Amino acid sequence: MFYPSYVAPDSTGEQWTMHIQGCIYNLNLPWLRHPIMGAIRRALRIDAEFTETFASRLKPFLVGVEENRQIVVRVGQELVDAGKTSAAGLFNGAITLSKETLENITGEAVRPGLWVPCQAVLDPSDNRQFDGASIVVDRQGLSVISDVDDTVKHSNVSNRRDLFQNTFARVFSPVDGMAEIYRDLAARGAVFHYVSGSPWQLYRPLREFWETYQFPVGSFHLKRFRLRDSARKLKKSPQMQHKRTSIDPILTAFPDRKFVLIGDTGEQDPEIYASVLRDFPQQILGVYLRALHGETADWPRFQQGFADLPADKWHLYPHHEELRSRVLECVEKYDGFRSQVVLPEPPPLSMPDT
Repeated sequence: MFYPSYVAPDSTGEQWTMHIQGCIYNLNLPWLRHPIMGAIRRALRIDAEFTETFASRLKPFLVGVEENRQIVVRVGQELVDAGKTSAAGLFNGAITLSKETLENITGEAVRPGLWVPCQAVLDPSDNRQFDGASIVVDRQGLSVISDVDDTVKHSNVSNRRDLFQNTFARVFSPVDGMAEIYRDLAARGAVFHYVSGSPWQLYRPLREFWETYQFPVGSFHLKRFRLRDSARKLKKSPQMQHKRTSIDPILTAFPDRKFVLIGDTGEQDPEIYASVLRDFPQQILGVYLRALHGETADWPRFQQGFADLPADKWHLYPHHEELRSRVLECVEKYDGFRSQVVLPEPPPLSMPDT
């Protein structure tokens, strides 16, 4: 399975680096999957009416992963060495392409929002096809780096039992007004990068959620997760490390772009975004945090976390209407902001099934 990534230009616009990411796994664990599903369903007290949703959401967590597997990807006529898979089955690679090559691959002039396709290279005896895509992002312009849980989707991360129910049993529910705000920003030319603590195994239902509520599709940067690590390594979720290692390369790849960071106060977004604002002050237009528990800017957590940062660069918002007014005012002040046409959606990226 491929996860959407991005294509970044060099300073001349003649050479473009296409980032490719994904996972390789197999579903052949029938002897193990059903007993574990039943045990977890009983432990979480999943109601019978949610059994089908629960099984669908949990299945990717119980697959076998392919560690140390060499991945080769075809981009146009070029073959890309995407490296070897990690212990979690994840891979990532990059290829530098000329502007002319990109235009030959896509059949049109290079422009922001264009999706560049790629395809897994399989054994000649394997007739399956696995497709991916990366979005073209110009050197200048506006990008939104957004959290997912409790920012655009109700998860209630602070309540572990409710979080498990919302993640594995219930239909994903959008935070009011966020899809409309994001579509407004996309219509103005913004490109989106979704950086979340949600595990990679939830990409498929998250993608379905994006399509159902018409959120702008962009690159996805989800978290490495293995069930065997849960007790030892994931008791305290390393959100800071994961998000910084996802956000920093994006900011580095686009030094002339301006960024808006949108998250919430439920976990570590305030501390993470404050550190990003501190390290990349010229690139960050504003930080916007959904106040989940009625927090205000004078709380010690925020006064300490943003102590040395400009007060007009970070904001807490209790309701989406306040976010709308603040973020639109912020981007409209940006001199380099250029209105563009609504960007097309990429082709569906589906998970192979048994």
